[in-house]
Amino acid sequence: MRFLDLSALNLLEFKQVTAGWAEPLITAQGGPLLLAGETGGQQIAILTFDLRDSDLPLQIAYPILVASLLNWFTPQGIVQQPEASVGQPLTLTPPATADSLRVSLPDGSTRTLPVNTPTINFTETGEIGLYRIDALSAGEVVSSGVFSVNLFDPTESAITPQTTITIGDEEITPQAEGEVGQREFWPLVALFALILLLIEWIIYHRRVRRPVQFKPLNPRPESKRDRIPA
Repeated sequence: MRFLDLSALNLLEFKQVTAGWAEPLITAQGGPLLLAGETGGQQIAILTFDLRDSDLPLQIAYPILVASLLNWFTPQGIVQQPEASVGQPLTLTPPATADSLRVSLPDGSTRTLPVNTPTINFTETGEIGLYRIDALSAGEVVSSGVFSVNLFDPTESAITPQTTITIGDEEITPQAEGEVGQREFWPLVALFALILLLIEWIIYHRRVRRPVQFKPLNPRPESKRDRIPA
């Protein structure tokens, strides 16, 4: 219902329709106008009014509604993930008309999986290569899909610390932040030693540069012989 605006819709009448498997998407006073859901492996949308009893086909909301429903009705492929790593399980979605799935492995062998549930988990991904899946109905192929299994996983080289980890379908977050076990204090000790060296250097240079007053030692008295008359 994204981008859909029905605030200007004029409607003559609609019927009261309820379905336990459907979810009301558009509701007016008195009941839902549009319901959608899945039952028996089929997707169903229900308009509870006749289009001729409204001006919906004349509004811009009508093509948006049709496009949204067609996008929702588009059947999904058998394989939702085209690539996987070795040993990684995959979820397969068989068509509603399929009664079994045939998986062709890279070594040429095949596996047949009965369709008993809407989704099937396939875990035999131990070989690298291309896997082909055929959906069968009474022995005839009604849909096909492929996926590849690669040896290398990009997440193996992701060494950045993660805030959460996922085990199966469960995401686990830490309860409390871990404490740092070791702290280095050598920068403080080195700074203190540097300050002491600077103080010692300053004191030493002040002593060396102290001014000294020189005085003559034992000056010779002036004698009469040294006096020469002018």
